[in-house]
Amino acid sequence: MRYKLNHLAVWLMVIVQVGIGALWYSPLVFGEEWMGFLGLTPADIDQGNFVPFAIAIVGTVFLTYFLAWLLLQLDVAYLSEAIKVGFLLWLCVVLSEHATHYAFQGVHLGVLLIDTGKTLVGLLISAAVLVSWRKRAS
Repeated sequence: MRYKLNHLAVWLMVIVQVGIGALWYSPLVFGEEWMGFLGLTPADIDQGNFVPFAIAIVGTVFLTYFLAWLLLQLDVAYLSEAIKVGFLLWLCVVLSEHATHYAFQGVHLGVLLIDTGKTLVGLLISAAVLVSWRKRAS
């Protein structure tokens, strides 16, 4: 059976992923470790600069729409398949690209694990929701 893109599900997953990012980089989860690996203090983070947050939100919109489109193109029907697609997207695109850039920049391995770990969690949750909450094509 063919399905069409569920824009409501995509936007819900964008909000969820932004929320995951806010929690992930907070002192409650990995914020202090992440700043420590980068040699930063809370004073070094300009909370008034909205540009990094806007870039993160726009990037999340692009990634989530791409994931939703990919799941449709692959005709993914089962939750287990969706999880595999999310994981492979993370492994082959997110992790490999970040690892390459971070290695050349000399960025601490902990930063790579924290940064890409957040994306992995977001992709897996989004893949599961997007394949579970679909609209039938008319």
